[in-house]
Formats: sequence, C-alpha cells, structure tokens
Amino acid sequence: MNFAKEMEELAGNLQSEATADQVGKLLAGAAVIVRNRILIVSRSLNDEFLPGYYEIPGGGIDPRETILQGLERELFEETNLRIGTLKEYLGHFNAVSPSGQTVRQFNFLIEPTHDEVKLSEEHSHFDWWDLDAGKPCPVPMLDSIKDIIFRAMHLKKGSTHGE
Repeated sequence: MNFAKEMEELAGNLQSEATADQVGKLLAGAAVIVRNRILIVSRSLNDEFLPGYYEIPGGGIDPRETILQGLERELFEETNLRIGTLKEYLGHFNAVSPSGQTVRQFNFLIEPTHDEVKLSEEHSHFDWWDLDAGKPCPVPMLDSIKDIIFRAMHLKKGSTHGE
C-alpha cells in the first residue's frame, strides 16, 4: 500500500472514531514547513473566539468532506497554499467551542507547492517561525497548538538529518 492510500485510510478511521466518540465538529490543521520554518497565523482581532491568538492554518471539515479534503480546502482558503506533500499525521486534540460543542482537530505535517502566503480575512497576519532560531514560541497560543508545532519540528528535524 502506498503512503497516500495509507493516509486516506488513516483519515477514514479517524473520522469514524470521532463519530463513535460523538464529537460534534471536526477540524483539520496544517503544520506547514518550508526551509526549516513553520507557518503560524494570527487570528483576526475581530474574531469572537481567541482574537489575536497564533495557530496553524486550518478549520472546519464540511459534513460531506473527508478529513484530507477539508485540510486541503481550509489550507487554500486561509493561506492560498496547496499541499505539495502530505508528510505525517501529527495527532489530534479535543476542545470545547464557545457554544459548548466538543470539537476535534486532526493535524498534519505538510510541505506546500510554494510559500507565497495570501491570508483570508480570518487572520490578521502570518509569520514563518524559524525552527532553528531558538526563539520562544509566539504568544498567545494554545498549549495544544504548541504541542503540534513542537511535534512537527521534531519530526521535520529527524527527517532532514543528513540532508
């Protein structure tokens, strides 16, 4: 079985588990890494939920979409980036929305086809955070997002060793 098929199968299983767990809303997040920098975006200051918080691009999966379809659509809508290579599943986390609904975000490490970001109105600005600079993670940022970023950094550094 090839990697793309494995990822599709994994995503299907994750979606089935979320349904069985009675998760109310599914989200997909993209840890986008280019030249040892990870893309972080700041939520619009006009957003009702966590205005100004840093995060990775992503958002809600529509009812008729798979996780991977939602990931691709959300990444493009928010940043104008396309998935070049889907590298790794980084895990998920659960949260509670402002309406009290349980949400689950599935996160993937990706390399885009290009790095020219054009943000939607959902975010006020973006930055390419240098993984080697040794700077602390930008704040404010939820711990669950920091965990995904550090997991992506660790995997990326492991895969680039010797390149």
